[in-house]
Amino acid sequence: SMFATRELWFGSGQIHGGALLPTPSSAGGLFASFTAAWHDVGLGSDVASPPFLAFLAGVALVFLGSATAAVQIMMLLAPVLAGTSAFWALRGFVSGFPRVAAALAYGLLPATVAAVGSGRLATVALAILLPLVLRGIVGLVGLVPDKLKFPTWPRTILVSLGMAILLAFSPPSGIALLALAFAWILVTPGRRTTLPRWAFVAVFPLVLLWPWSPYLLTNPGLLFLDVGVNNAALAADPSQAWQLAFLAPGGPAAPSFWYGGLLLALGLLATLTRGVSKVAAFAWSGIAVGLGLGVWQLMFAMPVPWNRAGVAAWPGSATILIGIGLILLVVAAANRPQPRVEEDAASPVDPDPTRFRRSVGVAGPSLMLASALLVAGWWMLEQDQIIEKSDPVAVSPFVLRETLSEQAPRVLLVSGAGRDQYEYLIFSGNGPSLGESEVAPDFATTTAINDAISRLTSGDVGEADLAILGNAAIKYVQTTVATDRGLSRQLDAVPGLTRVSTANGLSLWEISGWLPRARALGPDGAASVPVTFTAAGAAVVDTVIDGETQLNEVTIAATPDPIWQGQAGETELVADDGGTLQRFTAPQDISGPATLSVAPDATARQLSLLVPVAGLVLVALAALVAARRAIRRSEDPKQIDLRKRRADSPTSDVGQGEPDPETMSDSGQVEPDPETRGAR
Repeated sequence: SMFATRELWFGSGQIHGGALLPTPSSAGGLFASFTAAWHDVGLGSDVASPPFLAFLAGVALVFLGSATAAVQIMMLLAPVLAGTSAFWALRGFVSGFPRVAAALAYGLLPATVAAVGSGRLATVALAILLPLVLRGIVGLVGLVPDKLKFPTWPRTILVSLGMAILLAFSPPSGIALLALAFAWILVTPGRRTTLPRWAFVAVFPLVLLWPWSPYLLTNPGLLFLDVGVNNAALAADPSQAWQLAFLAPGGPAAPSFWYGGLLLALGLLATLTRGVSKVAAFAWSGIAVGLGLGVWQLMFAMPVPWNRAGVAAWPGSATILIGIGLILLVVAAANRPQPRVEEDAASPVDPDPTRFRRSVGVAGPSLMLASALLVAGWWMLEQDQIIEKSDPVAVSPFVLRETLSEQAPRVLLVSGAGRDQYEYLIFSGNGPSLGESEVAPDFATTTAINDAISRLTSGDVGEADLAILGNAAIKYVQTTVATDRGLSRQLDAVPGLTRVSTANGLSLWEISGWLPRARALGPDGAASVPVTFTAAGAAVVDTVIDGETQLNEVTIAATPDPIWQGQAGETELVADDGGTLQRFTAPQDISGPATLSVAPDATARQLSLLVPVAGLVLVALAALVAARRAIRRSEDPKQIDLRKRRADSPTSDVGQGEPDPETMSDSGQVEPDPETRGAR
């Protein structure tokens, strides 16, 4: 990992690029973005912030509050962290060399190294969390009751917390795991008694992710997209549906499909061995779910609120589900108890099947390690990374200073997205930051801007279109010289656009007649109103009107939304409906001195965040009550005597005597293991 990412460890700046947007420098910046009620993305949006920002802020606290260090460690050491997670999750299932080989093979899955090279933070987080969450799921479904005890409610709560974090980063993976678990429980005799626990695992994450979870459920296309940037460049060179079985996710910075062929062959070979039928069924169920998810992501463009045409999903999370299923097959074959060959000639045993199964158990981990080494070699020597470490400023220094001034002009960044297709981004300041790709405004609210930019890129722009852009406080238009030469020539020919500079591979034009971010209208005409920026980067008005100023209308270049509130002194401003920008009128002429305030009301956002807080508090209290009951049971003289008699009698069977305290519910009722119910 250190060698493959050696160019990204040292030097100034932070890692970004591909699907990874620049990260706020501190945990406080991440938390401010998470709790913000308004986001300065495009013309503004009140979409609930993705909760992965809060989880990432918690991780940043481990690194003394440095969010950039947390993201860098997660991204660049993702295979190490994923392999360590898998190694710990296999504790109690397998030991020795097979455990090490499985951890290395999982950490170096093709999708994981591709995610590192293309900046896919969601896939990296999935690779790290999946083994831990899957271990909890295996315990809940009772797949290996001899290795994992019957689950208690505290363990169920831990599984639900892991599922919530997984859903925050990768919704499709979380949905796939829940579907797999419910299907396995429904078809497994005796396991339907765990449905209440699984209902909790499915519902509690929705509470923890509130208010983002309702936004997710009301936009089903988002259920099949990982968080992060999803643009045309990242959708290039997609994988074919049949290549998913070879763990090939496609896209930039991904290895060829044949790198996963060895692991697929090992999984098929392991299925032929006897003694792993139950584990094999569960593993192949997970592989089937992963294949179905990946094929769906490849076949359809996912509908999203901010893009009328939809976006292409990357099936990296699906191939990780397939990969861990194949690894589970090989591990189960290697861990299968060997049958004892009887010496009695009257009941001979054919040694050939035994020798074949033994060879699979020994050679499987070795070949699995070889597969990991192949991917590691490609990663270190051949991968073309599209992430970089640099100063994440999208504009020149003088434009940056101007966009952060009191007039707060915006920049329109236009880039090619294929033949006669363009993508655009409207921003101010340093540009977009982590989490803002998930809170883009609905395209229905920006129809006028979309149409104006469409005519601008087609060369059929008029004065009215430039007026729409200038009225939205867009002062600059920026393109990349190397990739958009044709567009640059078109913009040079547009009346009202003046080329300002061409430097560092960027071309910059200025729109004549642009208007400041906030302006007031009074008897003496329009005047600029200074704006300030919140901790989350939103532009708001908070200024004092002098005694000589009168106003009867205030406009701020933002998407109209009921969240905006205006006040001048003691007078509440009235929001106008039907416009393309947020405008307030005064019920009467207002004269200074008075404090003019125009800002989004964060009350609803703050109240909505009380839902996950309340859920955490209630669940913590319930876990404490369950722990106290467990302590009282452990101190019960009857239970102490039972454990002593068990220690003295190794042949005693729990099902034939008193109840096992490990299988008792919180109310003291026995919850027998369904796998041994018949024997009992």
